[in-house]
Amino acid sequence: MKRLIDLVCASVLMACALVAPAHADPAWDQVIADAKREGKLVIYVGGGENALKPVSERFEQRYGITVTHLSGRASEIRERIRTEQSTGRIGGDLTWTGASTAAPQIAEGVFQSPGALPNQQKLTPLFRGLDPVVPAFVNRFAMLVNTSLVPPGEEPKSWFDLLAPKWVGKILSDDPRAAGGGLAAFAALSNVFGREFHEKLAAQKPVLSRDFLVSQRRIAAGEFPIYIPFSVANIIDLPGLPVKPVVPQEGAAYSTSMTAILKGARNPNAARLFLDFVLEDVNQAFFENHGWGTVTGVVAPDLPKALQPIASSKLLGTLDPKQQPNMLKMFTEIYQTP
Repeated sequence: MKRLIDLVCASVLMACALVAPAHADPAWDQVIADAKREGKLVIYVGGGENALKPVSERFEQRYGITVTHLSGRASEIRERIRTEQSTGRIGGDLTWTGASTAAPQIAEGVFQSPGALPNQQKLTPLFRGLDPVVPAFVNRFAMLVNTSLVPPGEEPKSWFDLLAPKWVGKILSDDPRAAGGGLAAFAALSNVFGREFHEKLAAQKPVLSRDFLVSQRRIAAGEFPIYIPFSVANIIDLPGLPVKPVVPQEGAAYSTSMTAILKGARNPNAARLFLDFVLEDVNQAFFENHGWGTVTGVVAPDLPKALQPIASSKLLGTLDPKQQPNMLKMFTEIYQTP
């Protein structure tokens, strides 16, 4: 069924993507012409390539511009950019990474503003004013429960429900003492609920893990009844298993995937064109149809059944990258479980 949904969505999205929207701005028409003359685009990918690849393919088909991805760990990509810019040997045009990586890079001055983009007006208020970066989508974090171990109606409905005595020793958690989903989600909970919430959660003796793909399978296997924070986009990778995502009533924590043009980019017009393309409805709908959250509020057609309860969930909060050092320190103090 998932394969059928993907094929239908792909055919509809591809048909839409091949028809370029009309822009009344002659200056933007010039950007398009210059981008086509450049003819290529190199993107440094520090995570989320499964979301980026289909967008790049549609971009290539729309404009005839070749897109190359150079992938690696976010820290490795950041160091590569720093080295290239310090030596004047720039190899990439764009970076595709998370907000926690983009924030120090902004402070280091490695990005250049994309200027005005026609589709920026589609951004919802929460995601405006982030220049020089452009948000692409959000990754929402909630809970994953084993439906065989947690009967219907008994799953946690609030983040505070995790503090009930019955969940002591029964929560599998991402490790918030390292950068990643655990840190982003736990920081959001800290911002909203305070340190005391985490001290009480730590008293529940959660088992900490740094491999989210293994963690969600451990829930499906019945090793634990609850896993936090679960990236809800991953639910489509768990078909037929006794699990379901639960978004607490307070909302889902989230992290934002960012794009930005590197200073000294060899193909700056192709880079600008790509940033604008990411915000088109066809791509935002693709993100929503695959479990990520849109930054423009577009309504995705034919949303898979597993994602329907999630799409309308509110966002609780996220990690302010400036907080990251203090959050890491606090969580290291609180969560002593190995």
